[in-house]
Amino acid sequence: MNTHQITVTSAIAVSMAAISIPSAIAATPAEFYKGKQVTFVVPAGSGGSYGRYSQLGKKALEKFMPGVTIVMQYMPGSGGIKATNYIANVAPRDGSVIYFMTAGAPQSQLFTPKRVKFDIEKIPFIGQFAPLPSIIAVRSDAPATSLEGAKKIELSLAASGFGSQQHQVPTLLNLLVGTKFKIIAGYKGSGRMFHAIEGNEVHGVLASTVSWAAIKPGWVEKKFVTPMFQTGKKAARGYEGVPLIEDVTTNKEHRQMLRAATSGSLMGRSVSAVPGFPKDKLKYLRDAFRKGMHDPEMLAFAKKTKLSVDYHSGEEMEALVREIMSTPKSVVDKLKKVLNIKG
Repeated sequence: MNTHQITVTSAIAVSMAAISIPSAIAATPAEFYKGKQVTFVVPAGSGGSYGRYSQLGKKALEKFMPGVTIVMQYMPGSGGIKATNYIANVAPRDGSVIYFMTAGAPQSQLFTPKRVKFDIEKIPFIGQFAPLPSIIAVRSDAPATSLEGAKKIELSLAASGFGSQQHQVPTLLNLLVGTKFKIIAGYKGSGRMFHAIEGNEVHGVLASTVSWAAIKPGWVEKKFVTPMFQTGKKAARGYEGVPLIEDVTTNKEHRQMLRAATSGSLMGRSVSAVPGFPKDKLKYLRDAFRKGMHDPEMLAFAKKTKLSVDYHSGEEMEALVREIMSTPKSVVDKLKKVLNIKG
């Protein structure tokens, strides 16, 4: 064999080796995650419902992704914008980072686009633990406990601040349907708001179903308070007879305003990947999360820690995001003006 033949033969051999090596070492998602550490970024501290749901997610994924270890990275700040910006721009794209999506991310992008550095529609979702509907409830001995009554009689509601849902939603109801809610802002945390109701400082508050169940269990069942409205697309479990907030009006634009203002309830507690996340690994994570949210052991843990589970798939969440982000600009602009949102 001459030198030229040897050179050509060697080149072919090297090329064949280069082609065959990737297929030989390519790992399936299950192989990739076995022995792997996955960082679960949480846009809040370890306390509260974000912290408790993240522990549920950790247990579920570790059970249905054999060999994986989920490590929490708590990243509070700027109402979740800090963490979402990190996920969209800095976090590794190799499948080693997942995210507890902040419920207000779509609203932040709609209302204050200059503050965000992410496109929520480019972030793939793994699944949702549960929507997070909120209930406006007032003391059962309040001077009014219905929509029609609230249009005639002033009712005081507690709120944390002017940018909070406790302030925004009643403000919108006052404008759109003529209720007479008086919002008293300045309460630090749900616990203090509930204490104010108990002490008859205020008549009621807008709070998530998780808060009602965890902070004052039994108030609804024992009729200490009467639910008036609830946010979300469908009635929450245990609140089937409570009107949806969008149904207080038939005006299309008003309904769009209420849907956009309460989009955090629809987003609820959900888990996402990062932009560019490998599709095969995304499917593997989605399957593991789905199994976890239907697993008796995980559901027992959720019940013990007072967490509602109402699973929705990653595909459903992405469709929901597209729906929220399709809110007409004219509606967003009116909403920002009514709620005095700058940005």
